Amino acid sequence: MAFLSKQRREIYRRKIKNFWIDFRHNKIGFVGLIIIVLFVIAAGFAPVLTPFQPISELYESPRLAARYAIPAWFTVFPQFSNLNPTVFIPRNLNETTLWDQSGPLQVNLDTLNISFTPTENGLQEASVTLDLGNFSYMHVAPPGFTMNVAYTMSFNRTSLKLYYIIKNYTARPTWEEYFEDPTKAEMLIHKFSPPPKPIGGVVINRSKLDLEVDSGGYYVVESLYKEKGLAIEPADIIFSETGVYGIQVKFEFSNKYPFEGAYAELHIREVGLTLWGRFHGILGTTFGGNDVWTELIYGSRISLMVGVLAALIATSLGIFYGVIAGYLGGFVDEFLMRIVDVLLCIPVLPILLVLMRYFSVSVYFVVVLIAIFGWQGLSRVIRSRVLSLKEMAFIESARASGASDAYLITRHLIPNVLPIAMAAMVLAVPGAILTEAALSFLGFGDPNAPTWGRMLYHAYQSGGLEAWWVWLPPGLAITMICVGFVFIGHAVDEIINPRLRRRR
Repeated sequence: MAFLSKQRREIYRRKIKNFWIDFRHNKIGFVGLIIIVLFVIAAGFAPVLTPFQPISELYESPRLAARYAIPAWFTVFPQFSNLNPTVFIPRNLNETTLWDQSGPLQVNLDTLNISFTPTENGLQEASVTLDLGNFSYMHVAPPGFTMNVAYTMSFNRTSLKLYYIIKNYTARPTWEEYFEDPTKAEMLIHKFSPPPKPIGGVVINRSKLDLEVDSGGYYVVESLYKEKGLAIEPADIIFSETGVYGIQVKFEFSNKYPFEGAYAELHIREVGLTLWGRFHGILGTTFGGNDVWTELIYGSRISLMVGVLAALIATSLGIFYGVIAGYLGGFVDEFLMRIVDVLLCIPVLPILLVLMRYFSVSVYFVVVLIAIFGWQGLSRVIRSRVLSLKEMAFIESARASGASDAYLITRHLIPNVLPIAMAAMVLAVPGAILTEAALSFLGFGDPNAPTWGRMLYHAYQSGGLEAWWVWLPPGLAITMICVGFVFIGHAVDEIINPRLRRRR
């Protein structure tokens, strides 16, 4: 047997059709519907609209450009047309050649293995320089660059120094004007073995390193800071001229402990260089060089989910509470309404902050909290409507026919208060979205949920208020989605409220 009879299904179908006819002729409501549909499409097709994932504590989104890189469409303006894009330069290790070698080393270019085996018990040193080929760079100097060297090494009583060498073969580099010896502009990184620990009488230390060093980090061009004391970005010097550049990697091994058993076995897995761009994507990048467009698109999912779920739960609670209070009346009604009065006097935001501080924060926890503090006003409206309905003739007739209280509530009272509840539910969605955004902006949101409030929080915390593409898009998105639901809510209220209904 069907849940609804054929006659009742026909009644509901006709009501929905008439509602849609009225709604379609309401211009404000139709504009709101278009706005919400666009956000729903963005939320549903987020994996199609962006190939990246939003950043969270569980997932580190890839860096795509320099911090606060401008949107790519800025380059249509003349003053931004010469900015450099992000350039990733992977090195083909199969084309590696031996540039220089000294000391007791064995180098196998086919497998990219390097073996350091001291022949004496005293201190010894060895080095090998590998040439990784050339690349052309024809842009202005990047705001920064990152060196990538991935290798696996097992060693004992041995230290390693790694030099990342970048050379310009076609132009006189600017750094030659600063230093008499151009080799002082090499990128120098130190990797020492940890203090040896005896294991069964044999000292063996193993290390696996994926080295990624940014030019703006601690390990930079040592001579720039150490010998000349120049606090400048190395990229401004090394890539100051366009031309053909070359990459070399130099490994220096040292037997620091005059004992037997010193050795080092090193296998190179990957070498690369990334020159970070000054522009990227539709909406630029954040402080960490992550895609703003990705955060914005995935944020629509959370806002829609939080708003709709919180409004749905709060509306259900308001209907249940208001119907029970209005139908039972008397002492029960007075007691339930005094509880509502107390809850309405409680400052919601401070209570939410305290609860989210001491409990595990998640999006669903935020939804429940917002719903718990969002049903009181609706319950009073529903109660007033039920007090009026239960005195009407059709309720008295049903009760005289032997209808139970449950039948009266489910078949007569709730269906008659649903239109009011539906309009209230639509209008409650913006409040839930704004509450969640406020909590996230204050730093109390779910750190693993890509919300628009979290975007505003990170923009404020990282000093990105000057980069408007970081904070303006989420602010406008919050405004537009709230306006869309408000337009729909007012249209629904005009259609279902007899006092507001107008002739077409």
